[in-house]
Amino acid sequence: MSQLARRVYLDANATSSLRPEAEDILSFFIAKNKSLKNPSSVHQPGQQARALLKIAKDNIRNLLLGVQSELKAEIFFTSGGSESCNTLVSGFLDPTMNGKVLVSAIEHPSMLEAIRRYRRFGYKICEIMPNKEGFVSVDTYLNELSSDTSLVSLMGANNETGAVQPVLDLAIALRANGYNGAIISDQTQILGKFNNQLPALFDAGINAVAYSGHKVGAIPGIGVCVINKNSGDACFEFEPFIVGGAQENRYRAGTENILGVMTFGEVSRVLATDYQQKIQ
Repeated sequence: MSQLARRVYLDANATSSLRPEAEDILSFFIAKNKSLKNPSSVHQPGQQARALLKIAKDNIRNLLLGVQSELKAEIFFTSGGSESCNTLVSGFLDPTMNGKVLVSAIEHPSMLEAIRRYRRFGYKICEIMPNKEGFVSVDTYLNELSSDTSLVSLMGANNETGAVQPVLDLAIALRANGYNGAIISDQTQILGKFNNQLPALFDAGINAVAYSGHKVGAIPGIGVCVINKNSGDACFEFEPFIVGGAQENRYRAGTENILGVMTFGEVSRVLATDYQQKIQ
């Protein structure tokens, strides 16, 4: 066996390999030049693209929330995990206000650096350090909780160490201790590795999460934000990060990345089937 044949790709946390289903649908649409039109256009090719966009979003919704879920959620597409994390921060932090933000010190830079920028507006940023094993403590968050806390953030799993963080326990503890502000979570390293936990996170009081398609076998350049519409007034105060168009119910302006959407939707369909088979 040659040296090349023995090589194994071990960096799936950075970008997973393209799944066969995504490769097939990508090849088909490129070869046939199908549905690469603007889904906001009123002509037939545009509306065909819009219909396929809806199918993909339904597949993603079914993966994240379950086919029978009655949870209300707004799902909108982004360019990937970094934009999704930036969007969640700017969506829930008002630069005309100030307060305190609790965030783990091991967040992805797209979350941590976006939060740090709010120091210029007068926000106090409290970065929660992990223990020597790489896990943050719920009690440490609670000890830093105060009446002026505006936002709490904790990633689902660290992208460097793989340490799975106690997001569900934290949300339950925060709400039990009277915290009524927004809770967000970068879940990009969770999707595809565990049975879906989003319904439980939403039930516990998480307001919004971020995902990235290329972590589960879609092409790079596509992600989603999911806003919990069952979580009170916080979700209705959400401020879009990119404006200037009516796309994605005005949560994110700009013509959608149809190829990215289609690959993410197809991967989600397959993953949802896999999850269901494991449950049964």
